[in-house]
Amino acid sequence: MSGIAFIYGVKEGRAEQLKGMLEKIKHRGPDLETAFSGHNHAVGYCHLATADDSGVHLVRKKEYVLSDGRFFFNERPDSNLQPSLARQKLIDLYHSLGPDAITKINGEFVIFISTGENLLLARDPFGLKPFYYGRNQNTYYFASEIKALIDVVEGIKEFPPGHYWTPQTGFVRYFSLRPVSELDNADIEEIKFNLRQYLNAALKIRLPGNEKIGILLSGGLDSSIIAALAAEVSPKVATFTVGLPGASDLLAARSVAEYLGTEHHEFLFSETELLNHASEVIYYLESFDLPLVRSSLANYLVSKLAKENGVKVVCVGEGADELFGGYHYLKELPKDQVNAELLHLIYSGRKGGFQRVDRMNAANSIEPLIPFMDSQLLSFALTIPIDLKIWGKDKIEKWILREAFAQALPSQITERVKQKFFQGSGSGIAASTLFDKLVDTEKYEKSQKELKGHLLRNKEEFYYYQIYRQYYQHPSIMELMHQTKNI
Repeated sequence: MSGIAFIYGVKEGRAEQLKGMLEKIKHRGPDLETAFSGHNHAVGYCHLATADDSGVHLVRKKEYVLSDGRFFFNERPDSNLQPSLARQKLIDLYHSLGPDAITKINGEFVIFISTGENLLLARDPFGLKPFYYGRNQNTYYFASEIKALIDVVEGIKEFPPGHYWTPQTGFVRYFSLRPVSELDNADIEEIKFNLRQYLNAALKIRLPGNEKIGILLSGGLDSSIIAALAAEVSPKVATFTVGLPGASDLLAARSVAEYLGTEHHEFLFSETELLNHASEVIYYLESFDLPLVRSSLANYLVSKLAKENGVKVVCVGEGADELFGGYHYLKELPKDQVNAELLHLIYSGRKGGFQRVDRMNAANSIEPLIPFMDSQLLSFALTIPIDLKIWGKDKIEKWILREAFAQALPSQITERVKQKFFQGSGSGIAASTLFDKLVDTEKYEKSQKELKGHLLRNKEEFYYYQIYRQYYQHPSIMELMHQTKNI
């Protein structure tokens, strides 16, 4: 995991601006910080060193590949290259293919390439890693998080997923996910087998060697599957769970950890922890969205728990709901609309659950890995018929995923009903009760008339909004805000 700050344009005052930008995102990479410049640009970089990546990003003299996140080559035999070798291979491809080299990789990443003469920035197809940009007169500014740009640009925009940028071309789309045809005469056993193979491969290429791996384990289907697969390939697996005393996630995760034999850690939080951490959670999250903050409160605490136990890399179960129809509202849609909605969820996840995963782990200087969003697994998952994802008259969500891993986990886990993170951990009920009491009703009602384009749905969300505006007052900041519709 890393933070990138990049300035293209004017030289005057550039070093000081770059230093200030990098200071805002140093939590993304506290182990290594570097900066270098050319005649028309300057880049700053902070990096989290892991067991398989020391953070040496000079590939050859005056040639750099800087990356936030991990990237893998589409040819599976080469996918597990050490990061230093992967960077070398990528710059070799860049010399031969130019910007099209980006089409040859998979993963969750923002990448900066410099060969001295040529520059390129690229973001992964689904925006799993954040990146933003803005302009001030004729100078471009880019950064991993919004907070690094608020003091230097006139307007802040999102670097679009699946695009690259060069000074010569501007933004160019290199990836577009198109609707695919479902498998005809689908063989369920073959689908289950292939699903296990794809997910297992996606996990293996992401796991760093000789590193203690953390699993953020809610005890739900998705994170439990990731824990089961990780336990098969690594002897160094630790699982982490948080919740209010008596929360359903605590009991479910404990049973999974005992079944798999992982090194398990729990933290029982109280309303006091939610109150004490709300401000920093919203600062790092860069959002006041009601369900997103609720889940982020628990996510921040479980990531903090992992950090305190010596973990630098964690795997999460996010992405499965988007691929396999895990959200309950999907059951009410006409069947012919579900695939389109899944595509929408895949792309919009960067402003929801994937944003939470990135920001809350980055806040604790931990690198999150998202195996379910592997592009090859994703491409296969989209061919699975909807009838196998939402199954039968009872409309069982993620049925094919449950069936594929029925032998790997206890039945009470593979049959567990989908719950949002803030439901299973208890942070939702606690936050609703707590923050509602802290807001003056008259002040809340008045705010509804002043806030354009966004609806503050209750006093709890207004509480989050007030904190958000303490940190983010830039004129264009509200244009970047996304609010979850199906809560």
